[in-house]
Amino acid sequence: MDEARRADDRLRADGRRAAYLRAAAVLGPFDPALLPAIGPTSVEQSDGGGVSLIADDCVAFSTEAGEGRWLLRPEIRRDTLLRMDRTDLEIAISDTAEDFPNDAVRSTLSRWMLQGSASELSSLSLSELTTLGEVVGWYGPETEGLPDAKLIARETAVRRLRAPFEHLLGGRFQGREVEQRELRSYVDVLDSQSFLESASRALEGVSRWASGGRSGAYVLHAPGGMGKSSLIAKFITDHVDTVGDTLPVAYLDWEDPKLVAREPETMIIECARQLALRFPRGALAELRQEAADALDDRRSAKDARSRDGAFAIQSERTGGSRRDVQELAMRLGQKLAASLGSDTSLTPLLVVLDTFERVQRYGRPEIDSVRWPLEALQKVLPRLRVIIATRVPLADFLLNYNEATVRALMGLDKRAATAFLVHDGVDRRTAAEVAGRIDGSPLSLRLASEIYRRDAGSGSSRLEGITNTKWLIFSVSQAQIQSQLYRRYLDQVTDLSVRRLAHPGLIVRRIDPDVLLHVLAAPCGLSLSGRSQAEALFERLRHEITLVEPNPDGSVRHRSDLRRLMLGLMIADDPERASDIHRRAVVHYVVRSRSENGDFLADRAEEIYHLLMLGSEPSLLEQRWVEGLAPYLQDAMDEIPHSRKAFLASMLGLDIDESVRASADLGEKEKDVANKAQRSLEFDEFDHALSILRSQPQRSEGSPLYRLEAMALHGLGRDAEAYDAAKGAVAAASERGDRSFLCATLHLAAELAFRAGLASNAIDHLRQAETLAQDADHADCAGLQLATLTLLALTQMASGIDHDLPTTARRLALASARQDVEASRSGAAVDDVTRTAAARALERIRDWEAGSGTSEVHGPSNLFGPSSQAAVAGKQLLRAFAAVKKARGTPPART
Repeated sequence: MDEARRADDRLRADGRRAAYLRAAAVLGPFDPALLPAIGPTSVEQSDGGGVSLIADDCVAFSTEAGEGRWLLRPEIRRDTLLRMDRTDLEIAISDTAEDFPNDAVRSTLSRWMLQGSASELSSLSLSELTTLGEVVGWYGPETEGLPDAKLIARETAVRRLRAPFEHLLGGRFQGREVEQRELRSYVDVLDSQSFLESASRALEGVSRWASGGRSGAYVLHAPGGMGKSSLIAKFITDHVDTVGDTLPVAYLDWEDPKLVAREPETMIIECARQLALRFPRGALAELRQEAADALDDRRSAKDARSRDGAFAIQSERTGGSRRDVQELAMRLGQKLAASLGSDTSLTPLLVVLDTFERVQRYGRPEIDSVRWPLEALQKVLPRLRVIIATRVPLADFLLNYNEATVRALMGLDKRAATAFLVHDGVDRRTAAEVAGRIDGSPLSLRLASEIYRRDAGSGSSRLEGITNTKWLIFSVSQAQIQSQLYRRYLDQVTDLSVRRLAHPGLIVRRIDPDVLLHVLAAPCGLSLSGRSQAEALFERLRHEITLVEPNPDGSVRHRSDLRRLMLGLMIADDPERASDIHRRAVVHYVVRSRSENGDFLADRAEEIYHLLMLGSEPSLLEQRWVEGLAPYLQDAMDEIPHSRKAFLASMLGLDIDESVRASADLGEKEKDVANKAQRSLEFDEFDHALSILRSQPQRSEGSPLYRLEAMALHGLGRDAEAYDAAKGAVAAASERGDRSFLCATLHLAAELAFRAGLASNAIDHLRQAETLAQDADHADCAGLQLATLTLLALTQMASGIDHDLPTTARRLALASARQDVEASRSGAAVDDVTRTAAARALERIRDWEAGSGTSEVHGPSNLFGPSSQAAVAGKQLLRAFAAVKKARGTPPART
């Protein structure tokens, strides 16, 4: 009897589970408390807790507002939908309508599976296309009434390509006919729109024919707010709408943190990702994975530990092999042509590099690391065209010896400016008057239209003052005009507290309720009695979308285009109050970074930013600096005082211009030179690195430049000179008091001495390094000792100076055990690379002891005899030097 009852209970439970699954199957994310049970009336319903029966069938998560939501797992959804007939589907869609009226999945299923009102894919929004693609995936490609999955994927890819550009355009693009004509002619895909344009293209075609169909880059430069990105957006959307798949486009915005100039593989990965979305039938996705794997291999070789102390010089090869990157780029071109089914010589490709000034900040090596893969790609696809948008003029950007076309973008002419304002709702008479008085900068025009809209219905306009001679009697700068417009715009903010907060409170980079309460309230004259009032004010500020824009963490920041314009003005208006805000911000972020609720790196970066704005001493800034801050402070270079630009540039690895360099101290100049030289070494540009290093003859006592000079000379094959430089590097490292840095420098000196035929000198350097490491009581120095003894043992075997080899072998075995003990005690990871090299060295010693013992070979000149044990040890030694440097942070020497 009990068994029968249990069986009956299981059947009822299965029925209730199926009823809830039918409801969840027609919904996207849902509130489980609102989910109804869908099914025959005979199904016994629970009193609300029955939804827990499908908990294991769902993924639970929280929204940004902290609300709990469930989502049915894809495999469960597909199985449930395929079990439901048309009647089941109608009931489920009907019974979920009241609580989930706007659910995207429910709407799509109703429209395509029940109503049969199929639409043109081009009429659907991006979100509708995405949901429709999911529905096709659940039901399968052969389901009647559903469109082909490949067509959906292609339309979705095109829509995703358009989406960011449509946002940039905002529906109000005007003018730029000359630039559009030049760009059309440069890319040469759309038809000409005039006889003159056709004639111009014909002349350009002759020039391209002489270059094998190739062209240089098209560089568009202008200050922020002039409309570079909008022009490019207009150009791309015109091509996508007109020629569709005829012109593949890859848009690379260097504000994207995934793009790293010194890792050009990231360019190839992003190009392949975008092109694979649009042309999925080829092998582009596989190439993207191949490039990602290559990048992973490069990064896995990096040592997380810097060996250069406060100098923060990157000592790993992170750029990868130039040849390998170029091969990846060429395969990208081949696979794109295959995806299009066309010959490589006829396949066009447009690559857009936006906000390129971020690359230019790092100097020539980074610019070249972007250029190399593009040159390789153009060798395969001669019709590759590259458009570069930057705030800074770019010279000498050659693509396969073809010079770039450089165009400075100016303001809109009066006709286009008037049309811009009219499109934004300004009446034509006022628009014409304003356009005639202010510059044609799109930023100025946007501010003017905002002022006009806010004044609508008031009977007067603050734009009227712009049309008289009150402040435009003489020619004034664009910045002056924009600052006047901005002040008039602020005057229209009706919320007095928000207005006080905006000026000067927006000098901080991040605003949230805590910043309002602890940093800005007092300096801005706000009376906030507690967090609830701060939260209420923050909400009001957050809705001033013409002043602020959201951060991913929920805070807000000053709109970037306005910040560039107004930051200096806000500080100059009241320097004392600005300093007070910076001091309060420093205290706030020091406290916040110690709490468990904060984001440590983001908070420390804000502390550093405000210290920089206060002109704090470099010694304090270095003390507060930690690894990982660079991404948070890239944009600060344009804002901080001139006196601190050299410091920040050195910490970020950026180039400094001559005006900044002139005011830098010796240490900052050395950091700048070291950063430039190191980037050249990473790409095997040894001549260039040496030239950079020798441009700084004045050296500090602990200068890192000696070691880099030794590396550059060795790369050029000048080992005797390299060893002389290495000896200077050892002397400089001794002055720094950094044990790890000195040991790494002694390893370098030992290798160069060995290669120069001075084996006894190499042994002396390694013994000195071991002495430094053997008495220290922490895991890192245990690893240093193990690495040093490995190199010492192999050097003794390879050189034949092996009378102390048994003693070295014993110490090596003890050091190997010591590293394991120290690492276990400290919790640090064991250095597997060095330990493997040590184990192989011990095996070689055992073979040595079992053989003839002391070798007759003395020095590296006879290392590579076919039967010599010394030769085997010598080869193993060179591999060990490379392995130790790979593990401990020194770039491998070229063999």
